[in-house]
Amino acid sequence: SWVTDKSRGIPVLPGEYTAILSYGKEQDSVRIEVISDPRFDFDPKIDQELYKAQKELNGIRIKLVGDLDALSQCKEELKAIIAFRSDSKDSTLSDQANDMITKIDQLRYQALGKPVEKQVGAWQTFEVTPVKQIRAAERKFMSSHAKPSDQEYALITEAESAVIKFNEKTRSFMNDTYQPFMERVE
Repeated sequence: SWVTDKSRGIPVLPGEYTAILSYGKEQDSVRIEVISDPRFDFDPKIDQELYKAQKELNGIRIKLVGDLDALSQCKEELKAIIAFRSDSKDSTLSDQANDMITKIDQLRYQALGKPVEKQVGAWQTFEVTPVKQIRAAERKFMSSHAKPSDQEYALITEAESAVIKFNEKTRSFMNDTYQPFMERVE
């Protein structure tokens, strides 16, 4: 996955925070003070604008990851059907489940980009995907120390639009293709 639990996340703004740690029935908290990087003298208003933009991008990423996770779950359910039916003499259901997995992969490629098979040497695609649009905007806002321009804010709008379109395709697939297939399986 392009987003993991080990992802860096969004740097927080300077200020006081409380970390609450829980383990079983035990809970403790500690106060943490985050200070500005003393090597730089940035305008706090710019930091707040950049933070707000990064939070917005994070929300967009979470929506996309939710769709991709739902598709992965569907794929796992289909693999379980195929495994369960592996001893059956009638392969119709398994074939249909495999076709459904192919459709899921094709839909996921629309968000992630299609992997290149038998790649040799350096290769780069110029395919525009929601993931690439989010990453381009993240790079801009994570490395900037200036007030974001209208063009930079447009990167967020474009990423959000791409994720919304992918979400609509995913919902359509789930409602019109996947769920009817699973109802037939039951």
